[in-house]
Amino acid sequence: GAAIFCGTFTQPLLKLILSHGVSSEAVTFYRLFLVSLTLAPLTLRKKQYREELKHGFSSFRNAWPLVSLGVCKQLLFLCAAFGLKLAPVFVYNTINNLSPIFVIALSYIFLHEKVSKRSMIGVGICIGGVLVIGCSEMFASGSIGNIGGLVLPTIAAISFATYLIISRKLRGDYSLMTLMFVLFSIAAGLQLIVCLA
Repeated sequence: GAAIFCGTFTQPLLKLILSHGVSSEAVTFYRLFLVSLTLAPLTLRKKQYREELKHGFSSFRNAWPLVSLGVCKQLLFLCAAFGLKLAPVFVYNTINNLSPIFVIALSYIFLHEKVSKRSMIGVGICIGGVLVIGCSEMFASGSIGNIGGLVLPTIAAISFATYLIISRKLRGDYSLMTLMFVLFSIAAGLQLIVCLA
């Protein structure tokens, strides 16, 4: 709920920044880097968090899920930066909010969770609503020819769902502060590579 609320206000602000000629790559890097920079002193000052970091990067087996979280976060932010150039904010947010559908599908596949008929009906209604709203807005805005305006928020929704599934598996081993610091730091590092390439 809080993520959707914050995302609703973040997207129009991001669209405004992008409309002033700031590159999508730079906006994405600064968003990720500033969060990572803010979390660094909060994470590194507490011994428990430092121990979790040490354990998390002690082997490839421990590190790959953490790196995957960072990749998902970076992809999510990058899709937002480019997607908002290609689609109206309303369309982007509507499609991006498909993530609960992907969470249900991925939790069924990877966590073997049962999906009730009620959930499936809800997913069907959600998909129908997104298609009606998204497509009608794309036709009305004249941007239906821009397939990226549909694909990028869909990739962002899948990335967010993947992030939620992986982080759910890791929550028993790591505190939220450690997870947030690691994923934003890795995402910022990956985005810096994108910016410099």
